[in-house]
Amino acid sequence: MRKLLQRLAVVGATTATLGAVAASPAMAATGGGCNQRTDTTPCISWSNNFVYGDFYQYAAPDSSRVKYRIEIWTGRPNKPWVRKNTRTGAIDHTGHYAALSQGVASLPAADEHAMTRVIIFSSSGATALQVDSPVVYYLT
Repeated sequence: MRKLLQRLAVVGATTATLGAVAASPAMAATGGGCNQRTDTTPCISWSNNFVYGDFYQYAAPDSSRVKYRIEIWTGRPNKPWVRKNTRTGAIDHTGHYAALSQGVASLPAADEHAMTRVIIFSSSGATALQVDSPVVYYLT
């Protein structure tokens, strides 16, 4: 009986230790999410050293909004923002537009932040709207 209790104690301690290791994230992020607008809503999220920018188009396509450009911008404290990735496309439906991703791993570890910018163009090519997501903060 004594040996059984000792084995159970060892198994319990090992399980608790493994659970603690698995539960502690190596990286963390705060902020992000979506800008709550009624026409064009850009979003940003972070996962496993990538940021993902996407947007929702709630206003119906017409001549005032025919094309979009989605951009991912990154930055560090006291440094200027840098545009990292961009994609253009037609505004051809309401709803979700696919995510654009950007790897953000860097050495040495640094506090960084990112945002999604969406620019909507009219049929004349003029900028009709430019809107940014909330900022996501992460440690690489």
